[in-house]
Amino acid sequence: MKNLIIADIRRILMKKTFWMFLLIDIIVLLGNIIYLKVDGNWNAFSFTSLILTHLENLAMMLISINVFLVVYADEFRSMSMTVAIGRGISRDKIIISKVIDTVIMTFVCYLVIALVVFVSAFAANAGLSPTNINYILTGLFTSAYIAMGVVIISAVVLFISNNVALSIFFELILTMVLPLVIILLKDVPLIATLHIDRYYLFGVANWAFSDWMLGLVGNAIMVFFLGFVCYVGLATLATIFVFRRKELDF
Repeated sequence: MKNLIIADIRRILMKKTFWMFLLIDIIVLLGNIIYLKVDGNWNAFSFTSLILTHLENLAMMLISINVFLVVYADEFRSMSMTVAIGRGISRDKIIISKVIDTVIMTFVCYLVIALVVFVSAFAANAGLSPTNINYILTGLFTSAYIAMGVVIISAVVLFISNNVALSIFFELILTMVLPLVIILLKDVPLIATLHIDRYYLFGVANWAFSDWMLGLVGNAIMVFFLGFVCYVGLATLATIFVFRRKELDF
């Protein structure tokens, strides 16, 4: 499985579409930073707020789609997973390797964004304090955590439907529609008492983010871990279950 993962990472890093999606996100981010600087409302707080807003919205959406396309969709369309099975690699190992690929490529994307953010902050003299840096680093990790979860959950839809477009549409629902629905449901008294906003993927990540920033490091780590087990773990098991029963053409 190690060789399979290494081969996948090399293949992905050579793909122009992977870098194109990442470049689009970086261009938009830099454009917003330049606008903030020119606008005159330039300080550590406004810079940090801009970065966190970007990470919660465009970055998370683009990166989740990007990683999904290069890790799952391209392999699915090219039937290379069928070839791997024909060479004796088990279906379970293929799915697990895809999950590992997702984790690696998600953090590669966010590492690049982190470099852009901190180089920009230094070059433009944002004057970030340790607290600002902590907020940005935690925001990067939280956004990566959500993006990774969205990709792995969407893979279940892909293996069930065999439809890449439908899977990406499902991703967009998770990243754009569901958070708005949860916000609206919070205004319903009966539903508000259930605190459902704390238990879906985004809510878990934001819960952990808040605990971390309040200094409740142990609680934050526990919430991140339990969320990972519940969402990523169950989605991986579901994908394995579906893939085991899928008929493939050799």
